[in-house]
Amino acid sequence: MTIRFVPAVPITTEKQLAPLSVRLDWKAYWRRFQQEHGEPVPYGDGRLLFPDGWQYSALRYGGPEWPPPTDPEELLALQRTYWRTRLAVVTAELRGLERQVADLVELQRVKSVPLQQVLRYNATEGKAQVERVDLDLSALQGRIAWLRQDVTDCQAQLARLEPDHAEV
Repeated sequence: MTIRFVPAVPITTEKQLAPLSVRLDWKAYWRRFQQEHGEPVPYGDGRLLFPDGWQYSALRYGGPEWPPPTDPEELLALQRTYWRTRLAVVTAELRGLERQVADLVELQRVKSVPLQQVLRYNATEGKAQVERVDLDLSALQGRIAWLRQDVTDCQAQLARLEPDHAEV
């Protein structure tokens, strides 16, 4: 007597990739939206404005989002608003960091040993690590250089969008 095994579900050598449910990742969608449309600035009531005229909710990763206006003059006005706002935000951060670095340099000048700073980071095993080291301003100075370049870039964009107001 021969017994034959017949599986209830067909056996295949290919991996079946049929999802049973879909779970959207709105945070990943937001990051992708940002990659596509650029760095946002605050705009209006709970909205973020992007350099290409797109707008996105400032309150929820899932949106809503608003496309740029179709009228060229409205789009131009929105882009001017974007670059003016970005210039103001970047300039404020730049001035604050320049003051902070100047204050730290002055404080270090009157101290007999290097100022100490606390570094917090995650080690490879995922635990928070704390280290105390001599004050190093290179990261802040690098950020200042980046912000100065961003100010220049904002001014260039505004000069392009507002040819009759080339000096901002």
